Amino acid sequence: MTDQQLIETLLYRGEGDSLDFKLEQYKFEGASDEEKSKLLKDILAFANSWREGPAHIIIGVRENPREVEGLDKDIDDAKLQQFINEKTNKPIKFSYHSVDFNGKKIGLFTIDVQDRPFYLKKPFGKLKSDVVYVRRGSSTAEAKPEEIAKMGFAQAIASTSAKLKLTIVSGDGHATPYEHIVFDYNYFVVDENSPLPDYELPPQPIVAGEWDQQLSNTEFYRELAKYLREQQGHFGFRIQVENAGNTYADDVRVQILALASGGFSLMEGFGFCPRPSPYLMGIPDHPNFVPPPFGNPKRPTFGFIKGHLVAEFSMGKLQAGETKVSDTLYLVCPPETLDKLSIKILSDHLSAPMEITVPVTVTPKDVWITVRDLEEFEASLPEMYEDG
Repeated sequence: MTDQQLIETLLYRGEGDSLDFKLEQYKFEGASDEEKSKLLKDILAFANSWREGPAHIIIGVRENPREVEGLDKDIDDAKLQQFINEKTNKPIKFSYHSVDFNGKKIGLFTIDVQDRPFYLKKPFGKLKSDVVYVRRGSSTAEAKPEEIAKMGFAQAIASTSAKLKLTIVSGDGHATPYEHIVFDYNYFVVDENSPLPDYELPPQPIVAGEWDQQLSNTEFYRELAKYLREQQGHFGFRIQVENAGNTYADDVRVQILALASGGFSLMEGFGFCPRPSPYLMGIPDHPNFVPPPFGNPKRPTFGFIKGHLVAEFSMGKLQAGETKVSDTLYLVCPPETLDKLSIKILSDHLSAPMEITVPVTVTPKDVWITVRDLEEFEASLPEMYEDG
């Protein structure tokens, strides 16, 4: 993920154990020990925090309301590294650099997940020596003895834990990762002032001895418009989960959330409407239609939670070093307002759910269609019921 994409993702998250926003840069060059201790305390607290992924401090962003204002001054990373790590009991893995974001420069601190605890060897400014500062939610406090003991225990079991990595990949059979989903498509629209009429079959000659005349599917034009809309407006993707740890992960489950909107669906391939027939009855189902494998517990389930479309499915047990890929899921006619997918992975062997956010940019283009357009489209398709 690029810095631009990372910043774009973080701006949608709230402050907590792994994220903080600051409007102004830390006082560093020429600052007093007391002023510089604020930076030192925050780095220590995030390094000691309980989290699954990297922590970030973003400088140049107003928190309430969330707005990018820009960086007031920069700091040299090499000087920061020397300042922090000459004072701690062991080196802290972190980095700092400025990023150009939408025409403004902002500062980005990144603190990796690493063995804890960290503390100062000597007092500095307002900070005490041998005290473990930890980030709790959006505030910083001194760690309790039991918290410090748990840090040591977590470090001891880290060498024998599952480590899951989640990636969105393309739905075409190639494991191309998506860091940012971009989807442009034509959205077929029917003029409300000229709605599609009921379909009527051409007059049929009456054949002696035959009683089952073919009846018109009056909904044919409307069904064909929906079919065309889905065929042109779907984006396929799959979820890839890798266990990079050295022990198995059991009962691995994945949850995907997308902001709901009228006409937008999140589904699997079996959910697409089949190609419609102009006949109402007496015609067999489309020969290419395969019914879904009912009763398979690993198939996704779809629902609606607090204004979001939700897909959930199981990947079962992942052995150490094993990678599994889901079946293809589809965004069908997503709106321009869809700007992200939120994905959560759960397992009996994770201390907390793992979450990622994938930015989404959708550009639908309205294309107006008429009955003539639909008839030309139908005529361009192969015969539905050819032998073989």
